[in-house]
Amino acid sequence: RRSRRDHPGQSSRASSLTCRLAAYRKRPEREKSDLGDRVRGKLNFASRRGWSMKVRMFRDPPDFRRGASWLGPARRLLAWGELRRLRKLPRYRPFQTRVLGPLLKGVDGPSCYYAFHEIFGKRNYEFASRTASPRIIDGGSNIGLALIFFKQLFPTARVTGFEPDPAVFAVLQENMRSFALHDVELVNKALWTEDQRLEFHCDGADGGRLHRGHSQGQRLQVEACRLRSYLDEPVEMLKLDIEG
Repeated sequence: RRSRRDHPGQSSRASSLTCRLAAYRKRPEREKSDLGDRVRGKLNFASRRGWSMKVRMFRDPPDFRRGASWLGPARRLLAWGELRRLRKLPRYRPFQTRVLGPLLKGVDGPSCYYAFHEIFGKRNYEFASRTASPRIIDGGSNIGLALIFFKQLFPTARVTGFEPDPAVFAVLQENMRSFALHDVELVNKALWTEDQRLEFHCDGADGGRLHRGHSQGQRLQVEACRLRSYLDEPVEMLKLDIEG
């Protein structure tokens, strides 16, 4: 049996906690009630300002809700904390996160944060489909957040994603493998009015665009293709987040 001398720090912490509990018990019942009201008030405020506004950003797939619905709120709060970390990361630095469960790689934390807010928070790309397997085209896929969102909405959807930046395209491929998404075609080309090679400006985040005279930064030649070549069947969703 160990004595208190073996653990002086633990003994002092235990004594401090015991003193605090004893002091609280000696308080009049009215003071205890007031203290409880203040704590509950702060929790309710946090619930109104943080929980209700942020939790709705992280709607999990149906299988997660069925299997462990009681884990939902905790997982969502952890996801919100992780997003705050991404927002504070230095610009144009590669990162890794599990904000959506599987490993997600990115090229710029702040731009990922804002894209996540638009896609999973505001759900700007949510739509109603006439079929369970809609045809979706994603122009400007970046690291694949929109592709992940579409496949959560419609697991059997047939999706084609375009991303001309070679470095970002490599990250996009890794993310699709990490999330094990099927029926997703990735095209390392820019969308244009004809098939040709174009000069592309890379900004290291989500602002890559076809080069113009005033553009600054890394420039390279990329392949471009006509969007019309991929419109040979009805398309339920055409998302174009491109510049040029």
